[in-house]
Amino acid sequence: MTPSGGFWSLLTILGPLVLGIVIIWAILKNRKEPRRDIERTEHAAHDRILEQDAIDKQRDTDART
Repeated sequence: MTPSGGFWSLLTILGPLVLGIVIIWAILKNRKEPRRDIERTEHAAHDRILEQDAIDKQRDTDART
């Protein structure tokens, strides 16, 4: 076995292990989204929908006259 064979064996074992740890860390980090951020996003979307409805109603009213 050549010296580089041990290196590749080490990479073959540690590579997937490190990748798995990083994936698990990313999943756990993303799951902890604060509730207030979700509520703020929902509120902003609701406000935007109401604003667009008002614009659409105004446009429909203007088109009829």
